[in-house]
Amino acid sequence: MPSEGPVDNESTGVININKRIGGSHRKPGVGFDRGAKHGAPGSRDSHHKRHRSRGADDGGGASSEPGKRWGPYDDSPVVVVNRIPYWVGYSDPGEESQSGRRSARGKNTGPSAEQVRDWSVDIAANIQLPKPVIEVEPRPSANKWNITAVGQPLWFHNPGVGHRRASNSSHGIVVSLDAHRVKTIYDTGEKVIRCTHSTPRPASADPRAESPDCGYVYQHPGEYTLGMTEVWTVGWRAGDQSGEIVTTRSASKPFKVNELVGLLTKPGQQ
Repeated sequence: MPSEGPVDNESTGVININKRIGGSHRKPGVGFDRGAKHGAPGSRDSHHKRHRSRGADDGGGASSEPGKRWGPYDDSPVVVVNRIPYWVGYSDPGEESQSGRRSARGKNTGPSAEQVRDWSVDIAANIQLPKPVIEVEPRPSANKWNITAVGQPLWFHNPGVGHRRASNSSHGIVVSLDAHRVKTIYDTGEKVIRCTHSTPRPASADPRAESPDCGYVYQHPGEYTLGMTEVWTVGWRAGDQSGEIVTTRSASKPFKVNELVGLLTKPGQQ
């Protein structure tokens, strides 16, 4: 006789759900110990009380005396109510999809690599760098005409700091910055001068001495605009990503160049 309850049979791929349905009710002499003290066959107690023989199992079955059984439904047939086919290891697709949606909703993916890069580049491009300062020696302001003479060797010098480190944050990410000034470009109006280094002019320098690394000599008189552009490389790092951008800072000032003419006069003449 098949056992009660579901049976998982992986070899056949079928779940049997068995159920015991009611059979004959208690009958005199069936399912009772005729030798019991109470519940004699045909009596009133025989329909409402059960007396098990010693050693009987609580779940039903044979008594300690061979050939005798107890319980009101021991003679009931067992039928298969349903047979459910299944595949071993297979779960309901609906349950999987619902679980996947719950997992997707609860998962915090965070910003993408492209977003982190865009934010980092934007921070690097807006790094606070020193304002460019145009320094020219000899200074035009040193004479009463506030001019530079044609043929006068000029020394260009950039006194600003050439290296800076900083950090900033955006959208919850921290970006480390490392900036270096790589060159300074001067547009004299006559020619473009590119300098990677500059040297301040010594106070004792000969008026005809030229700068060893960054300077210019005007060839024509005129009113010019002297422009200066600093070129910086800014390295950035955010987490395991890094990169480098190029940025510039510019300044300008008016520059007047005259030609000096020497005149010979007699002593006492003005």
